[in-house]
Amino acid sequence: MTATTHPFPLPLLLAAVLASALFTNGAEPARWRGAMISPAASADDLLALRRLGANHVRWQLTWAGFPNSPADSASPEAYDQWLQGVLAHVDEALPVCEKAGFRVCLDLHTPPGGRDKSYNCRLFQEAKCQDQFVAVWRMMARRYQGRSAIAAFDLLNEPVQGEVAPDCVPWRELALRAARAIREIDPGRTLVYEPAPWAKASAFKALEPLPLENVIYSFHFYLPMDFTHQGVHGRPMGPEYPGVIGKKDWNKQTMRAAVAAVVDFQRKRKVPIYVGEFSAARWARGGNLWLRDALDLWEELGWSWAYHAFREADVWSPEHDAIPDHKTRSPTPTERQRLLSSYFSRNLSGVRR
Repeated sequence: MTATTHPFPLPLLLAAVLASALFTNGAEPARWRGAMISPAASADDLLALRRLGANHVRWQLTWAGFPNSPADSASPEAYDQWLQGVLAHVDEALPVCEKAGFRVCLDLHTPPGGRDKSYNCRLFQEAKCQDQFVAVWRMMARRYQGRSAIAAFDLLNEPVQGEVAPDCVPWRELALRAARAIREIDPGRTLVYEPAPWAKASAFKALEPLPLENVIYSFHFYLPMDFTHQGVHGRPMGPEYPGVIGKKDWNKQTMRAAVAAVVDFQRKRKVPIYVGEFSAARWARGGNLWLRDALDLWEELGWSWAYHAFREADVWSPEHDAIPDHKTRSPTPTERQRLLSSYFSRNLSGVRR
């Protein structure tokens, strides 16, 4: 079925009224189409995203930085204090999400212990961090049991194992421990599982699924990094899409080949797939062409997705224009804003996964 394109921007009243049409007897919507948001997202931020037509937010629980953060050297008590603070903000925002019809995926972006200088998660170096990880998810399972807006728990953002200490377990086994702790409290809770390392699409080649029902498998997509991250963290500006980037011709077919392992995994395992992050810097030449090709591919394959990111860092902002020095939102809708809205509008069109 062809999606109906709705005028931009969607009126807030229309969005709120139609939100209820996304669900049937409490079931999940046909597909999540939304964005990752800041841990400090306000009601205004959420409603602005809803006006664009999104039905989903990936709410990152991040402690002042990624991949390194204050958690890298914090005590377990300090970590718990930080997490309680950020969850208190989530609690305040949940009524807004519920009224707007958002399906919220809580994403543990900063795990206990943080990461070392090589970005390996200390979860795999210290058993106490693994114990705290399971305890954290047990706490959140109790906290959000029965909250209608919470659609899923993303167990760990972009896990990186490195060498696993003798008294620790690898990521799959740790994820199972956390999942079973959650399911003891909330048996129906949907879980999101990202493979190590870095939730890469290529990691699906060797991915062994969890022996559990109701698990969504997720990857993140920023290929090629020299293009998507140009001007970010010291990377040089310049690559253009489509075109030769890093001695490889990048276009939609190259992008399709880059996610072939995920497609094969889904076909063999018959499980849902979620692109939890994907984006190109707003100033990247051809960035919106890259984004359109990615969105077309996710839609063709029936995958849920969350654009990275809405009202977080301005480098990814769809509300900022393509000029790097412009640090304020554009007074008129940008090309990227209109592009995302046209895909979000499919939430209201009857398109099914």
